[in-house]
Amino acid sequence: MFKKVALISILLFFITTETIAKQAYEDELTDIANTVLENNLTITSWQTTIKQKIDRKKIDDLILDLNNRYLVTRKETEKSLNYSFESTHKSGEINEQYNVVVPKDNMYSIEFIAVIKGTKWSHETQEKYVRKLKKISDRYFNQTSKKFACLTTSNDGIIKGDYFLKDLTKKLHIQHVHTQYDNMVNSVHKKILYGYTPLWSEKIVVKNTPMNVQVAVKQHEDGTQTYMIGTPILINEY
Repeated sequence: MFKKVALISILLFFITTETIAKQAYEDELTDIANTVLENNLTITSWQTTIKQKIDRKKIDDLILDLNNRYLVTRKETEKSLNYSFESTHKSGEINEQYNVVVPKDNMYSIEFIAVIKGTKWSHETQEKYVRKLKKISDRYFNQTSKKFACLTTSNDGIIKGDYFLKDLTKKLHIQHVHTQYDNMVNSVHKKILYGYTPLWSEKIVVKNTPMNVQVAVKQHEDGTQTYMIGTPILINEY
């Protein structure tokens, strides 16, 4: 009887440990930010983008809700109506923006995009970001939404670039690593790294290989490097 209880206790320990480990990785941006800060690097910009297709029957209520809370800009193109919503009280620390793209052709779905971004990162910023992300996700999005995160940092010549990339790969458990080198003479990019981490649920599959990490490395004339780290892919210009 004692052996049976002991065995069950051991199994519960491993299950609990695995659950805690999974729960520790709830947000991709904070995972990347923590790794960057652990390498004594400065975060110069960050952004999380959430995208979702919206039913046309719900679009009026969505626009009305956003219009009551934010400053709206409306732009019409040949193929769509574009609404942009921004807060009139920008804090500078964390800013949010919403975009609604309404195709004129009813065959195409309406896309709703929320962006949370900033240029500074600290423990306090992280707490505010997590609360804001949850609030926005609960209010506007469901499980069909897609989330993209991006963070930019630079080394100052003290931290070697290769060391940082190795540490990033290790701490985020990045697998299936593929590096693309840019040999063009006028290109500012030294290389682009692709990989997959099982810590995050979002992923894309390329030739039967999962991918959800992309790192663009920019080389500067003074020898320093800038890293733009995105998941599952970089959707910002780099």
